[in-house]
Formats: sequence, structure tokens, C-alpha cells
Amino acid sequence: MVPLLLIFGAISAAAALAFSREPILLALSEGTAIIRFLHRAQSLLLLTSLAGGLGLVGLVVAGRRKAWWLLGLIPIVGLLGWGFVLAPARLGKVDDQPKFVRSSQADWLEGSAWVLGVVSDGHAMAFPLTALHRTPVVVVTERDRRLIVIFSPSSGVASACVVDRLIRGRDLRIVAELHGVLFLFHARLGEFFDGLTLRQPGGGAITGFGQRLPASLTRWGTWKQQHPGTFVLLQPDAAFARERSFPSDQDSVVYLETDPPIVVPTRDIQTEPVNVFRGTSAALVCREGGFGRVVAFDRRIDQDLFPRFVFNRERGRRNAPLLDEDTGSGWTFTGECVEGPMKGTRLRPLIVVENVPRDAASFWIR
Repeated sequence: MVPLLLIFGAISAAAALAFSREPILLALSEGTAIIRFLHRAQSLLLLTSLAGGLGLVGLVVAGRRKAWWLLGLIPIVGLLGWGFVLAPARLGKVDDQPKFVRSSQADWLEGSAWVLGVVSDGHAMAFPLTALHRTPVVVVTERDRRLIVIFSPSSGVASACVVDRLIRGRDLRIVAELHGVLFLFHARLGEFFDGLTLRQPGGGAITGFGQRLPASLTRWGTWKQQHPGTFVLLQPDAAFARERSFPSDQDSVVYLETDPPIVVPTRDIQTEPVNVFRGTSAALVCREGGFGRVVAFDRRIDQDLFPRFVFNRERGRRNAPLLDEDTGSGWTFTGECVEGPMKGTRLRPLIVVENVPRDAASFWIR
């Protein structure tokens, strides 16, 4: 009876550790609470599993049970191996000691290679996707720059945020990837958050996270031309790295960093500007030049004024591609009013995340 109890207890604890990273748990109504408990109790579960296995070995060594009882160690070792080796390797690692080189030294990068570009305090940084597929979370703590970069490889969703000294790479664990978005756990603070909204389940802010930064997925040649002095994340094994493609879901949405967040179907953003509302948030969404990348602005100018924008078709006002219907003022694609009663006014730019899978937005944005 004792060996069976030892085996059962050890296997149960090992299974809880192994499956604490499985995304299926997040789909349950209390999935987040279950994962939170499993990760907080990780040390206790590991101790229980090891104690059960060692107790079984002790009974066999003492001659109180036959050697074939040691077969019970196989599922224990297998589950622990999955939980601590295979599952983390599948999700990738957290890089808390990234090394950067100047763009002139990044001779392994071809101009067509995809990079994630981030600018913090005037310092441009490029993160090759070949590196981010292996270490999708990078915590930068160089000099006065402290930020975190999170890349979800299967969907291409990328986020960047300024952080303070409470955020350290060794405290972060990649728990799972659900609907193409990484789900992370800060072990020291006991907080979970996703890589799209950078919020806790339920919408709460993350301790230590500050201003969100634009994160641009672009070609290395384009980023280098725009930011000649950029620094590049070093890849020690760059010679063997292969770039993997990420899906471009035609049925995707664009995520806007507002409170509450706004999502807009990508197919709705064509040449015409899009005026959207959600709760108390109002945004203008358009493409640079009418055809380029998606940009967005907060439409609130004062407490009661939320201009509605349309495409300018008046031939005599070519310097203002956008007009607001409230005052008739002319605006540019950079959110600046260049003529009319509102001249000199600037709309506040919003953080934009493109090509977010629709099911990811439906799950993570409440």
C-alpha cells in the first residue's frame, strides 16, 4: 500500500508541474486561477514528486520491495522532464542578458530579414526574428534603458514596454501560448499577464510596467535606413539560424492601446479613415499616405470635442489629406492640423499592433 501511495503522490505532483504550462487550462473558466496556484506551488509540488520517488527507491534499496517497483519512476521522470525541459524549450526562453552590436557589425543580417524595431529614449534597437523565435522575451537593462520586448512567434504579435527595476528576466516564466499570444508569469510578484494587452487577467496593470512603446515588424534594410545608428541584438549562432515565417491572417484585427482597448478589422482599414468608439475611447485609424502602415490617433481634443474625420477630396487643399466634419479643418496623416480653425492642434498618437488574430483579440481583450 505504501509504494502505491508514494507512486500516486509523486505522479500527481509531477503531472501538475508538467501540465501547468498547457494552454488548455486557460480556456477553462477558472483556468487562470488554476495556473496561478500551480506556479505558486511549484516548489512544493517538485518536493512532493522527488520525495515520493526517493521514498520508493529507499524501499527497494532496503529490501522491503522488489526492484520491479522502480518502474513507477518512469512516469515521474517523464512528467518532470516534460515540465522542466521539453515544454519550456517549446515555448522559448527569457533573455535577461542581451548583447547588442552596432548596425555596421551586423554582417549576418540580410536586408530582407525581418526584425522587430523599437525606439526608447531616442535609442533605436533591432531584434532579429531569428533570435526572437528562440528567446521571445527580452529584458533590456543597459545603462539607463530598461524595457521588455515580447514576441509571440506563431502570430507575429509584438509588444514593447518601459519597465522599472522590479522587472527582472530571472523572475519571468513563459507559461503558455494561447491563440497565438504568449502568457507570462512574474514569479516574485505573483502576477500573470499576456503579450498583447500587457495586462493582467481582468485588465489590471502590471507592477513595474510603464509606458508602452511602438514595436515595428519590418525588414532590416528598411529599419537600418530609417535608423542608421541602430543597435542590433547579437545572435551567437547566427550562422545556423533560419528565419521562420509568421502567419499574416487575412481575417485579422488591428489592436489600439486605449482604455478600454479598441480593435478594428484589418479589412475595414483601406484608403478611407475609420472613426471608432468603444466606451469612453474614440480613435481615428488610417493608413499613412492612404496606403502605408496603419496609424491611429486619439480623437479627443477637449472634454466634449471628438472630431469625425473624412478623406479630403477638395482639389484646392492638397496639403491636408484629411478633414474633420465638425470644424472643416485640414489634417495630415501624422495627426497635425495644418489649416482651418484647429490649426496647430495635434492628435495624440496611439500604439498600434497589426495583424492580431481575431480569436486572440476575442480571448484576451475583455
